[in-house]
Amino acid sequence: MSVADIDSVHQKLTNLNLQPSKVKCLQWEDRLLAKFFFISDPDGYKIEFIERKGRYV
Repeated sequence: MSVADIDSVHQKLTNLNLQPSKVKCLQWEDRLLAKFFFISDPDGYKIEFIERKGRYV
């Protein structure tokens, strides 16, 4: 799922006790391309949340 502000979404899900993984950064040559994290649904499937940067918006 693409979101505009990954940190605020991560905080909201943490406040709801949904146990998101840590936010990770994808970089290339010192450029931030994306920030992302995962949560698991009730069946154990991982759901990715991503905030794209630069030309990947």
